[in-house]
Amino acid sequence: ITVSVAAPPPALPPAPATASVRGVDGGFAPAAVTVAVGGTVTWTMDDEEHDVTWTAAAPPGGNIPRVDRGASASRTFPEAGTYAY
Repeated sequence: ITVSVAAPPPALPPAPATASVRGVDGGFAPAAVTVAVGGTVTWTMDDEEHDVTWTAAAPPGGNIPRVDRGASASRTFPEAGTYAY
C-alpha cells in the first residue's frame, strides 16, 4: 500500500489536494493514492479498527495509532515521495 506525493509535469493536470482511503475487508482501498505536495490523505475505517504503520519514511505526525471502526485519521504530506505503509 503506498501514498505517492508528486508535483505533476506542466502538461498534466495537478494532483488532487486530498485523497480518501477506506479500511475494508481487513485491508485498505484503494491500494495507492496520489496527492499534491502539501496534500492530505484521510483513512476511514469501515470494517474494523486499524492502525497505519509506515514501513520506511513517515510523513509528519508519524504512524497513526489504532482508529476505531467508523472513525477517521489524516496525515498531510509536505514533501514529494512515496510512503509505503
